[in-house]
Amino acid sequence: MNLELYRTRDGSDTVRIVELDECYHSRRGAVNESRHVFVNAGFLDWVRLHPEKTNVRIFELGFGTGLNTLLTCEAVAALNGIEVEYH
Repeated sequence: MNLELYRTRDGSDTVRIVELDECYHSRRGAVNESRHVFVNAGFLDWVRLHPEKTNVRIFELGFGTGLNTLLTCEAVAALNGIEVEYH
């Protein structure tokens, strides 16, 4: 399998599988997609719905490029008092 970096429209990179012409993230924006789907609509919505919780466990099946983890860490740094256990 041949992999290459692919620059998406938001200027962030993703990985492209050459033989399938398939990308790990949206061609319109890898970072924008991960922030919208994983961080904002997933992690941060959960935090807002459970303000009493101070510990969050996240299980991500298929680590891929690690972008979701990186952006989640960025979001956690902006919050006070939330601990994340990431698997």
